Amino acid sequence: MRSFWYYLYNSVGVPLMYVGFTFGSLFNVKIKVGIQGRRRLFEKLEDETTRLAGRTPRFWIHNSSMGEFEQAKPLIERLKERFPGGSVFVSFFSPSGFEYVQDYKGADHLCYLPFDSRKRAKRFLSLVRPDVAVVVRHDIWPNHLWELMSQRIPIVLINGSVRPPVQYFSSLAFSLNRSLYDCFNLILTVSQEAKHFYEMFHLRTESVEVVGDTRYDQVVRRAKGAEKIVTPLRRLRRGR
Repeated sequence: MRSFWYYLYNSVGVPLMYVGFTFGSLFNVKIKVGIQGRRRLFEKLEDETTRLAGRTPRFWIHNSSMGEFEQAKPLIERLKERFPGGSVFVSFFSPSGFEYVQDYKGADHLCYLPFDSRKRAKRFLSLVRPDVAVVVRHDIWPNHLWELMSQRIPIVLINGSVRPPVQYFSSLAFSLNRSLYDCFNLILTVSQEAKHFYEMFHLRTESVEVVGDTRYDQVVRRAKGAEKIVTPLRRLRRGR
């Protein structure tokens, strides 16, 4: 069934999206910024991968926007601690994420995700060459997933928290979503309810686990950082 969706997506879905984004950029500033930001994406990526050559393992983490990026930060920081000789590439779909994180130093490279065509997905992965790919929550792009699978690169979904609408259970929607979620080697969910959702697709992987939500890890990290500042202030006047 995957081959059916592969050919349908690339023969119909991709051309329609390309026309939609191009036309939408005439009226929507956000879409226009996203298209402009992707110019010279591969040239910049080539420079960065050359600079980081020899640093392994390589991790690629994809986020849709700022909210997902905040959830990814604890993982990025942990990977940098665990693998100091490795490199972390972080991609964004939306300019509302990418355009506001340029001062973040935790990752080795920040970039837009290229348009989801077969050619661009293949070129992107040929440059990044990740040992592991991580998708945060639900920003799933089929050609990138299928190319990862063809290269036998492990794919992990974190913070899985889908609450399916009724249309998820129509036969076509069920088949499409099953073919996409079936690409993942490991799915980590935020709740037992979310785990049941992924398990209903009877995926090839049995590795669907409840591990919690990394956004709470980020809250704890911020609280600890604030405490370092507040503690000396408490001594100023009777502990207040």
